[in-house]
Amino acid sequence: MKIILGVLTVFMVITGATAQKAADKTLLWEVSGNGLVAPSYLYGTFHLICPADLQESPVIDEKLKGAKKLYLEMDMDDPAVIMKVQQGMMLTDTSWKSLLTEDEYKSFSENFKKMTGISADMVTKIKPFGLVSLVLMRLMECQPASWDMTLAKKANDNKIEVKGLETPERELEAINSLSLKDQTEMLKEMLDNPDSTKQSLQAMVAIYKSKNIDSMQSIMTSDKRFGFIESELLVKRNKEWIPEIEKQAALEPTFFAFGAGHLGGENGVLNLLKKKGYKIKPVLY
Repeated sequence: MKIILGVLTVFMVITGATAQKAADKTLLWEVSGNGLVAPSYLYGTFHLICPADLQESPVIDEKLKGAKKLYLEMDMDDPAVIMKVQQGMMLTDTSWKSLLTEDEYKSFSENFKKMTGISADMVTKIKPFGLVSLVLMRLMECQPASWDMTLAKKANDNKIEVKGLETPERELEAINSLSLKDQTEMLKEMLDNPDSTKQSLQAMVAIYKSKNIDSMQSIMTSDKRFGFIESELLVKRNKEWIPEIEKQAALEPTFFAFGAGHLGGENGVLNLLKKKGYKIKPVLY
């Protein structure tokens, strides 16, 4: 179960981080120095969260309004991007059903129907990773909100252009680094253990709200299998984002918002920018 939650935190919540002082608990960071005319800001998001847990702040609003552009992981303001991601979640010449025995599929179908109200036969051509969000939404017992879409709307309201750090093709490539078999086993384990999955999800939400990124790190690093996932889903993408962040921050003050798991750790965005000579300062809110 820990490896499942580790994978989910990469795309939904928050992962590895550098140690923080108690007084520095924050997900909002200022980037300055190294020739920047004005500071830019980095914010760690929670991609899927109940509206009651989406803690907006005047400080976050202020820093966003002072930016010339908002950069998300992808340009969620572009319908074409959403369409490409949805299309990329479809299987064409195969199905994950073939990876389960007859008895496993029967149990899977019963649990999936009970959880979602949808027949498993209708979704065997959707990648299991795409179905994970559907299962989690049922476990959350709310109509989920999204920090990404919330920030995109705020940007639109303030005439701030929304851009993406990576293409939908790159995001799908990261997801596809998990084999279809691993994705299927991940989804099956969630369905087999709904109570523990729900409890773990609630715990992660609580940690995110407290901005305790050190605690979240311990959830994943306790499972040795996370090493490959960390490399493929976090480290590689972090390093790919740095040139774009540098280029854009040098042009104009920008608000960058992405899954908080990308912020910390030796190969996190914060440390990578520090190594480049930038000043990174916590912004409390």
